[in-house]
Amino acid sequence: MPNDSTIAICGVCKRDLNVGEEHVCKGLDLNPKQEEFCQNYINNEETFSNATLSYAVAYEIDAFLHGTEDQKANYFTCAVSASRLLKNDKIRSRLVDLLNESLEDRKVDAELAKMVFQNKELNTKLGAIREYNKLKQRITEKTDVKLSGMLDVGVLFDKSHEK
Repeated sequence: MPNDSTIAICGVCKRDLNVGEEHVCKGLDLNPKQEEFCQNYINNEETFSNATLSYAVAYEIDAFLHGTEDQKANYFTCAVSASRLLKNDKIRSRLVDLLNESLEDRKVDAELAKMVFQNKELNTKLGAIREYNKLKQRITEKTDVKLSGMLDVGVLFDKSHEK
């Protein structure tokens, strides 16, 4: 529960944050901006897997590759800073954790459903339908096996009943 001097609550560890406090999440060793970068990189559809944009959003920087000269300069600055963050072991570990959390069956099923119900890319749609049918065990894959040489039929039977 926030007290009188609390201005916010950390979205990660739920700790009360006070005015002027530099906060590092317990167990994560990331500051709030680094955590926001990670969240944007993994969980934001607009910035997913784009380190430059994830950094710009997290650090509230007006960056655009095809914008004004200042926006272009900011974009390249964000690219360098984002690259530096991606080399940080703690950042990489957090990204792996977030990615694993996001790979829940419910979310994967929802993404597969999007591909099944879209009508723009028919090859993608057909592949998604095949994958869905495999997951639901509606179809099985056929495997041809060719044997060459002698086969010891005795190994195919359980000999435990013999004494």
